[in-house]
Amino acid sequence: MLPENRESPKSKLWIFAAYRLIYKTKQFHFTLSELCTEAKLTKGAFYHYFQNMPEFHLRVLEYWYSKQISDLSDVSRLNLSFERKLLKLIQLSEHTPQNPEMGMRSFAVQSEKMEDILHHLDKYRVQFLVTWIEQSGHVGDMQKIKKIASLLYSAMIGAKIINKNLKPSQICKFISEIRI
Repeated sequence: MLPENRESPKSKLWIFAAYRLIYKTKQFHFTLSELCTEAKLTKGAFYHYFQNMPEFHLRVLEYWYSKQISDLSDVSRLNLSFERKLLKLIQLSEHTPQNPEMGMRSFAVQSEKMEDILHHLDKYRVQFLVTWIEQSGHVGDMQKIKKIASLLYSAMIGAKIINKNLKPSQICKFISEIRI
């Protein structure tokens, strides 16, 4: 079963501190002491909300996943063109202090459960692209549309890894110029 957001406002303080650390380093490797310093909270406070660091890591990834799904669902309900929805999707996957995408990706390879969460998010995002491609008037072989959506998504993620200076609008322009 995939995670739901079950975090309290206090436990979110820890998660957001982890986000900031992940954003700074683009990795998910930090000590409890570093986390406490970033959160400006004590180790005792940490153990009030989390059993240990592995459980904390999983909950950070689960929270991020549930937020991504929620935000993507919100975008899907908007009455926007394919290009505008694509731009929103790209913005949701940006590496920012509020959304450390690249750090989450590097971290997810540490366990099968975490890889599964990221894999499900990727599938979810691709399915949104499939739906948006269909809604933009493209009809035809569903297998072909799914392959195109997968390629568009791969290009979107890959572009950010290869050229970190690309802005979301530049990636969107590049992808939307590809004729389906």
